[in-house]
Amino acid sequence: MSESNNINTHYKYNIIVSDPQKIKKDDANETFISYSISTRTDNPNYHKDLKHINNDDLFSIDNTIVTRKRYSDFLILNQFLKIDFPLINIPKLPPKNNYSIKKIYNSKTTSNTNYNGIENETGGKEQIVSKKNSNIELDDDFLLKRLYSLELYLNILVTHSSLQDYSLLITFMTNDDEWNVLKNTIQFTKENIHNSSSNTEDEISDYLMNVFKKPSKEFKEIKEIKLKLEKLVYNLNKILKDSIKLNKIQELIIKDFDNLQKFKYNIISQDKQSINNFDNNNTEKEFVEFQNNIKSTKILLSNLWKFDKYENLNNLHNMINYLKQLFDLIKLLDYKQLDLESLQDIINKLQVDKKKYENSNIEKFKKTEIKLQKMETELQDCNEQVVTIFQIILKESENIEMIKDLQLKKLFKELAIKKVEFYSGMSKVWGS
Repeated sequence: MSESNNINTHYKYNIIVSDPQKIKKDDANETFISYSISTRTDNPNYHKDLKHINNDDLFSIDNTIVTRKRYSDFLILNQFLKIDFPLINIPKLPPKNNYSIKKIYNSKTTSNTNYNGIENETGGKEQIVSKKNSNIELDDDFLLKRLYSLELYLNILVTHSSLQDYSLLITFMTNDDEWNVLKNTIQFTKENIHNSSSNTEDEISDYLMNVFKKPSKEFKEIKEIKLKLEKLVYNLNKILKDSIKLNKIQELIIKDFDNLQKFKYNIISQDKQSINNFDNNNTEKEFVEFQNNIKSTKILLSNLWKFDKYENLNNLHNMINYLKQLFDLIKLLDYKQLDLESLQDIINKLQVDKKKYENSNIEKFKKTEIKLQKMETELQDCNEQVVTIFQIILKESENIEMIKDLQLKKLFKELAIKKVEFYSGMSKVWGS
């Protein structure tokens, strides 16, 4: 479902997060949810035992790598990434919220198919069941949204030019045993694991205190990136706003169909008397057919509504949040430039003082010279930081194109497929 080709590499990736399972530890009362991660890729680094095979064969479905991880594993991976890549724009994980699940017993789940070929569920309230979680019923939409968020998270990581060959990410994606040994070797405290903010984020927050300050000179490339980023985020927000409205309309229509489905065919006595040639049996048959078609239509629309709510809207939210993080990195560059300008002002002043004391006060001259040397060292360090952050932003900006050209196009393609399925189903239901 999630195939993507990175614009920076020839490698292809197809990552699917699915099949959430409730697991209880044998030695404790703790229960948790684990998720299946299916990885298809032609990146040979993900296939240690198959490097003799050419890349096209590596991407074969027969070489799919399947691992299983719990949410805390994602948290640990995220912590590793932030430590080893403190300035790279790491996507945010979905929040660690409470959820409620229960088993679906097949004996209690029945279905029937009307003569238009559309499967219907019977008996009570329609259940929220997805192909992504065949063994779990959701009491709310939290778990299903998490599936799509984790999937997008991994897709961004594996298609990131600086992260896709990161050894810990590859271990996470390919080998459960090695990952468990690795994570147990590194001593993470609970505070570290559950703390979603890194030192870098704290540092960024400090810089954001002076939001109205701007460096006297801005890089031309950074200006272009900001304009491109602002335009994409603006357009995504417009798409999100319209999609939310459409999803609410779909929900209201589903309720209307539900009410219409409950409508009972009944002809009162005075109507029967006024229609002598009324074929009651045939009308009853046609009304039953009409009711079945209404039921099928409601299910078709419900499937489209669920896709919009759980995947389309959720992924749009996550894309916007990911892109917004790049603004923080640009803001960090701004304040490093301000530091650079401030240091340069101090150095200019010290140079004036040094020249002033050169022939009049040897002691002050020497003190000023020592300060000047220290400031020049700081200036050099700060300048190196500015260059480093600038280069990272240029690299991270490639992901703007990745979101626009890969993830967004993929999402629209899937939305188009879902709508085609909806209208094809409607044609089968009402065409005859």
